[in-house]
Amino acid sequence: GQEVGHTQRLRFPFTSTKIDWNSDPTLTADYKKIIAFRNKSQALRRGNLQSFSNDDVCVFTKKFGRRTVFVLANLRDKQVSFQVPDSLTKRSWKDAFTGKRTTLSNTVILSPYSYQVLED
Repeated sequence: GQEVGHTQRLRFPFTSTKIDWNSDPTLTADYKKIIAFRNKSQALRRGNLQSFSNDDVCVFTKKFGRRTVFVLANLRDKQVSFQVPDSLTKRSWKDAFTGKRTTLSNTVILSPYSYQVLED
């Protein structure tokens, strides 16, 4: 039910709770974008993991061949800042979902529960 933001805990075997699969089509669309990107990205599926996570953020790169994916996710219900390693600020990144090119400063501010998926 996470694909539509279902807030009730589901108990195995997942047959006792009814889920309204049409309750939040924008969330479903976001999941579809994420899954489509994962399916096409060899770096994300097969790459070597390097973690930069801390208690507030899940941050990692996955590298496969010459391709790198950089994921930043705020795990908190408050704004957090993340110190980006120098090696990741010295390159041009592309937003995996919009295609917009960006470079990162030494600090990235992430809104509550937000995420960024970048590729080089």
